[in-house]
Amino acid sequence: MRLLPVSFVCSYLRSMANARFDHALYGLQPSYEMTANWPVFNDDLPSRVLCGRVQVRPGVARLTSSGVQFTDGTHVDHIDAVICATGTS
Repeated sequence: MRLLPVSFVCSYLRSMANARFDHALYGLQPSYEMTANWPVFNDDLPSRVLCGRVQVRPGVARLTSSGVQFTDGTHVDHIDAVICATGTS
């Protein structure tokens, strides 16, 4: 892999990662190249997103005593957990 152009390696890795789960479709595609950070693999997350058990939402505007207010103005009450995934190390 050290002999191949970086753009080719990044494109290949992105296509392999998206082979089972289209990350861009669910707003989970990182804005940086895949070679910029250590990869983290989780086979459970894609299936939970697809079945609706985990919901991908826009940025959090604020946490309330009973829920979360998002940057798009929506509000959700009675949540089980908030997972902050910034994508950076």
